[in-house]
Amino acid sequence: MGKMKIKIKATVDKKGRIIIPAKVRREMRIEPMMKVDIRIERVFQRRSFLEIAKSFRSSLKKRKDVVKLLHEESPFR
Repeated sequence: MGKMKIKIKATVDKKGRIIIPAKVRREMRIEPMMKVDIRIERVFQRRSFLEIAKSFRSSLKKRKDVVKLLHEESPFR
């Protein structure tokens, strides 16, 4: 089969699987048990709200001008 490029965004589920949308599978003629090459170009780490708040809170303690910090650097804006 020839080289065909299709760009999709996917989310890894709780079991570590990525779902290839049906439209893409049809277009690329991907059938069950076929082997596919996957190229990962970028990974986005997710941080919980609590993790972000905790790191932000610690940076607040180190700064004198808290109001300026909140306006310019808050991850919650």
